[in-house]
Amino acid sequence: MPDCPAVMQQCLPWFEMDCERIRCLARLQNSRLIMRRPGAGAAAGRGPADRVILKGMRFGVLLVLLAGGLAPGCLVLNPKFDDDDAGASAAQGTGGGTTGASASGATSTSGATSTTSTTGGSTSVGASTASTGDTGDTGDTGTSTGAPPFCGDGHVDPDEVCDDGDADDTDGCTQDCLLTPMSLILGPAAMKPGHGTGGGFESVDTCPGGLVRGVRVTPEFNQNNWVAGLQLYCGVPILSGLSITVGDGGELPNRKSFEADEGKAQNLVCPPDQVVVTAFGSSGTLLDNLGIRCAPLQLSPTPGGYVVLPGALTSVGPHGDANATNFEDACAGAMSGAYVNVGSWINGYATLCSTITVG
Repeated sequence: MPDCPAVMQQCLPWFEMDCERIRCLARLQNSRLIMRRPGAGAAAGRGPADRVILKGMRFGVLLVLLAGGLAPGCLVLNPKFDDDDAGASAAQGTGGGTTGASASGATSTSGATSTTSTTGGSTSVGASTASTGDTGDTGDTGTSTGAPPFCGDGHVDPDEVCDDGDADDTDGCTQDCLLTPMSLILGPAAMKPGHGTGGGFESVDTCPGGLVRGVRVTPEFNQNNWVAGLQLYCGVPILSGLSITVGDGGELPNRKSFEADEGKAQNLVCPPDQVVVTAFGSSGTLLDNLGIRCAPLQLSPTPGGYVVLPGALTSVGPHGDANATNFEDACAGAMSGAYVNVGSWINGYATLCSTITVG
């Protein structure tokens, strides 16, 4: 076995001296050395008679003991070594130099040094705490490895209006991290350009508090099949969470002329939970035919909230004659009514549209 000073350097900051007359447990922590004599067990306490605290100049006392009173081989590894106390920065090797002791002022270094003095000289002891290159207990660089912020993590991020960490769209904060829409707001009816020449009795029919979900088209008696009667069927949009359904909103008056043949009438009605978003047909001096395109209403998330957009289109009709100029009236929202001019036939027609927003 190497001599005591060499083994001591290997064992720092923990070592145990086991000799015939002296058994020492030394612990170096925060530049303080505690040396306990034999018999100073846990039950004996830690009074002044049981330990000598050496720091600064008093470190030389240990060196005197090692040089003058202990035989080679008196140092063994301390089995009570505690990694938690030592920390990740404790010495992992023998350092980069030699350790020496001199009463006449000789010095030696081993990395960082602590210098103490005795009468007539000084002693420099290298207590290396060389870094192993790790930046943490696991050797990582300290960069966070947590998941990046996301909608649903329960924390409101800069691009979120809210975040309650659940998928319940009815509790005030939706799974899109936006406020839950509380209502649907229909804008005032706006009329699209008309078709036909007019000259009859005018009517403007709008669905009260709702939208158009169908139309009854009645051709004339003769073989031309020009449109001679129109009637609107209404629907009421119902908001539930992020879903929009359509309930029955009744029907408006049947605007028809004496030429209308009820035996030829057809009810053009949207599929369930859909409304009319486009009216199309053909016209010349009169309304020749009319059809509808239906769609479900859907909520689409945007950074500022939800907007109402139509889904996939379903065409129903047209019904009537088809020998005139085609038209297509697409609404920015949905159809909410119609302008009808009744003479001998339907002499004029225009689609009324309403925007749909959420509140």
